[in-house]
Amino acid sequence: MLMCAKPIRSSGIINGGWTAVLAVHAFLDQGLIDGVVAAPGWTRSRPSLLERAPLAPDFVPPPFAPSHLGPATRMGWIQADKTEYRGVQAACKVEPQIIWRAKYHQPGTWSTSGSSHAIQQYLDGLDRRAYGDTLWLACFASRVQAVASLSRIALAAHLRQQGDRWIGHASSSSPAGKPSMMPLTLWQKGNWLFLSTLPQHALPRTCR
Repeated sequence: MLMCAKPIRSSGIINGGWTAVLAVHAFLDQGLIDGVVAAPGWTRSRPSLLERAPLAPDFVPPPFAPSHLGPATRMGWIQADKTEYRGVQAACKVEPQIIWRAKYHQPGTWSTSGSSHAIQQYLDGLDRRAYGDTLWLACFASRVQAVASLSRIALAAHLRQQGDRWIGHASSSSPAGKPSMMPLTLWQKGNWLFLSTLPQHALPRTCR
């Protein structure tokens, strides 16, 4: 069902032709729901400023996002594109080594109807740009870079400090004009930064 809702893009070339085999394995074995996977021996024909290099078939997602957070179930992983890296670099003055997004589903998310729920349902969906019920993870070259980036992201997102975390909200307008609010929680651990739109009580203990 997830493959039909949001097919994985695969850049693997096997025996001279494009194949979906790598995409299927990446979804079934590693939970990738949006990203690019390349076959062994892949090379880029020319440098690109628009896309990062594809993932290797044996890529390993970070171990910080459990399969379940309370009632929420992790649907899979999204590989960030180059635009997202550029955005972080513009705000933090450094570019992360890698960015991942773990996408979760909460029961009843897509059960409501009507235009007033359309925006939130999109945000909770599987599109690459949909940030609802998401745990965002960025690994920097060092803890020093991560700490410096923490305060810059908090400032850009208008978050307030609460202990070792920064909290706030992200908002968007629905077609009916009603605001759709998502919680934002930002924190740092080692050389990793985490930004969550999940309810605060559901945050993974492995990240705190």
